[in-house]
Amino acid sequence: MRRRMKMIVFFLLMSLMLTAGSITGNIAVTGVDSVEFSVLLMHHPYPSGIDSSLVINSGDNYCFDEVAFGTYLVYVMTYSPHYLPKFYDGAIEPDDAVQIVINGSNPDVTGIDFLLEYLPEGIGCEVSGQVLATDNEPVEGLEVRLYGTPNCSWFQYIVETGADGIFIIPDIIPGDYFLWLEYLEGYQHYFWEDAHNLMNADIITLEAGDVMSGLELQLVPLPSQTISGTVRETDGGNEFPVSGALVSGYAMNCWGEGEYFQTITDEYGHYNATVTHGMYWLYTTSQGYFDQYWEGAGSFDDATPLHINQDLTDIDFVLTSIEDPADNSISGYISAEGEEPGFPCLVIVIASDEDDDWSEVTESESSGYYYIDEIPAGEYYVVMMTSATPPVYYPEGYDWENAEIVYIEGDVTGIDFEIENMTQNGVIIVEGNITSSGRDPVAGVSVIFINEQGFPVSYGISNSEGDYSAVSIETGNYSVLASKAFYESENVELSITNNSSLDFIITQSVTAEDDDSLPEVNSNIRCYPNPFLLSNSRSNLSIQLYPQTAGATRISLYNLRGQLVENIFTGWMEAEPQTISWSAGTGSRDIPSGVYLISMEQSGTVQSAQKLLLIK
Repeated sequence: MRRRMKMIVFFLLMSLMLTAGSITGNIAVTGVDSVEFSVLLMHHPYPSGIDSSLVINSGDNYCFDEVAFGTYLVYVMTYSPHYLPKFYDGAIEPDDAVQIVINGSNPDVTGIDFLLEYLPEGIGCEVSGQVLATDNEPVEGLEVRLYGTPNCSWFQYIVETGADGIFIIPDIIPGDYFLWLEYLEGYQHYFWEDAHNLMNADIITLEAGDVMSGLELQLVPLPSQTISGTVRETDGGNEFPVSGALVSGYAMNCWGEGEYFQTITDEYGHYNATVTHGMYWLYTTSQGYFDQYWEGAGSFDDATPLHINQDLTDIDFVLTSIEDPADNSISGYISAEGEEPGFPCLVIVIASDEDDDWSEVTESESSGYYYIDEIPAGEYYVVMMTSATPPVYYPEGYDWENAEIVYIEGDVTGIDFEIENMTQNGVIIVEGNITSSGRDPVAGVSVIFINEQGFPVSYGISNSEGDYSAVSIETGNYSVLASKAFYESENVELSITNNSSLDFIITQSVTAEDDDSLPEVNSNIRCYPNPFLLSNSRSNLSIQLYPQTAGATRISLYNLRGQLVENIFTGWMEAEPQTISWSAGTGSRDIPSGVYLISMEQSGTVQSAQKLLLIK
């Protein structure tokens, strides 16, 4: 756990400077004057995730700008039943599509044009049927959802049932689809055909002109159980009931039967709740006590889910009182050439003892002022960064080994930073890999390129595979620093004339009991960068997945109360490494800063979950 917390803190020291280019082209059609099209930009080789999309009319030009360097596919689709969607250049399947490469030598790609043929007979399909509840009562106003499988996941159709429970989905583009119903309270989830989770759902395959009618979707009532127990505190070896404690439970298997519940303990510390079947994370909270998960765990990382499939009693909690925290704080100003920066900066306070989990992150005001309170007395590193500034350790260094430790007791003021923005005028890219002395990849390492005048010109942060990339470097001689807290820093002199590679081997400077600073090789989810800045619309969150079994899979974002924030991916995954992207520019504007969970669910059960820190 300690090393995982260190990862969350030090991934915050990641640059969001992305080199970018553009892709432009034209959409032309035959047969009619004007049709509205969606143009989708997808990352290769995992095109099920959409990086960006545009809506244009036929005959118009399109342009994807600020496209990060990489390999892409472009796909054009319309909901008109007279045009067959296609990848560039004319391919129906992604494996046959032409790949478009954006890099330093080819940043702006033009001429990615499409000519789509008008099909007078049409290719549209239709699906219709009826939704029934208990005693064959028709269900009115329930959403019926038809979503494409990974080979056509961008096709999504949603209709509502009428007063007689009837639904009709017309003008469907041919392809493979999952059909399911909006969740109706008191009933199990429904997936075609008569399944209760995506893993067991049947795929509907539609070919041009197919009509499926008379489908009968029968909802099944949810079974329910009771759970009860007592919340107590310890004092001098004795236990006393805690009244008014909030007991919460949430199940992350959103394709299964789990739900979210809360209840309050009575004067005897007793609670009782009626819940549906599911695998639940249980925790309790009360003012003056540390939060506690079931079986005495102090955090989600250490918690064990409880499978509720029968009535359960004696699910008890014993709380520990919080000692009054010392009123310690730290504050300071961040300036740019003596002036206010005019934008928020990130400040991180990290315990200098590797075995101490404590850390805190804050965002300064635009004036540059920051303040963090309720800090346990002790010694800390203080780090500042912006989107265009490498991580700076107080008072002014890039190397953590030269950082000044700040002792915090009482109100500590005047911990100030000066922003030194990088000047990036070059086109050279330096890439490399960072491993430990045991040849394991090391994530969260800052690799900073410093010119002969002593100014930083570029930097990169290693990802979970140990890979980093620094861009926009000019020809010249550089001192290259690789630094990460609790590892011995490495510094090499390098003459750069063209694109090159530079690897580092760094040694852990302190031996800790818990050496899981990186997820194990068989970890099922990795997110990069983590933490992730929501405010940078040019950045994508890369979610690396390692499914242990093939099957229908859902990737979702939850808050720590178990509430679904956003569905990121739904579809079939093979038991092999996968990568999907989540864009900060879509769906994230209303998400507040905080710790969230990325979950991977198969067969209605959470296979893995990874904490993710989101910052605006």
